[in-house]
Amino acid sequence: MGSIDINKLLLDSQGAYILGLWCSDGYHRTSSIGLSNTDEELLERFALFLLDIFPKNRLRIRAYHPIKTKIPRISNRLSVITENIVYYPSFKARQMVCHLYVNSRPLLRIFKLARDKIEQIDSKVITSYVAGRFDGDGSVNKKKDRDFRILYGNYKEAEIDQYLLRKVGIDKTRIYHYKQAKTFCLYVLRQETANIIELLSPFSNYLQKLIFITP
Repeated sequence: MGSIDINKLLLDSQGAYILGLWCSDGYHRTSSIGLSNTDEELLERFALFLLDIFPKNRLRIRAYHPIKTKIPRISNRLSVITENIVYYPSFKARQMVCHLYVNSRPLLRIFKLARDKIEQIDSKVITSYVAGRFDGDGSVNKKKDRDFRILYGNYKEAEIDQYLLRKVGIDKTRIYHYKQAKTFCLYVLRQETANIIELLSPFSNYLQKLIFITP
């Protein structure tokens, strides 16, 4: 494996973003780690991070697509990253979902350790980390003035990120439990929406596209 340790994820801006993205949409098994997503820009961003550590032939993609007569193909954006692509038909898929991953127990251990120590993340890269979380499981209304939220699978993770947001000046937040969906929502109140968008926009793919598309 190439040169990486936990400091790359907790002290470095790029690494912190990737950690946040993985915490939201991470894909892992006993000895593999990667990203599961429909957004090829996010998949590419994760792949470029991996390519700083591994040679190109180590990366793998499993593409799950809706049942159709003709098998869809991923774009050149991903096909130039790796030739190790396998397509699988899926009755559950409404659009193509890609699992981008690499087989590496050491890297998986580093990511899990960083996730467990997320409260120790450097204050300078909190916004990068939260931007990754937001790109994976967040949303905001198209006018960018309300309904800023990030979804979580458990309360503890939402509570930790609420604490981290306070450290960068975002104090007006709430955590809600959607029992039917079995998710927790970290909600930023309307008064703070403009502030958090300003903080995250330099790092967030989603917000950069939203700012470019909408006035």
